[in-house]
Amino acid sequence: MKTRCLELEMSNEEYQRKYEQLDEDRADIIAYLKKMLQQKEDEITELKERLEGLQKTLEQDKQMYEEKIANLQYEIQSYA
Repeated sequence: MKTRCLELEMSNEEYQRKYEQLDEDRADIIAYLKKMLQQKEDEITELKERLEGLQKTLEQDKQMYEEKIANLQYEIQSYA
């Protein structure tokens, strides 16, 4: 009976150590995933800002070329 009790105590201690290790691993994984999520969110923010800048540039270029086309059409009509 004493032997069985000692075996169970040792087994319980071993399981407790394994549980603590799993808990530490879980915490490490969660920290890693949170870090990766933050990096991806930062990347998304940066890409959105770049997209907005490109869209603004595109709109400015479009307006500039539309004005050039209008001027050229006016010149063509003036010569005709």
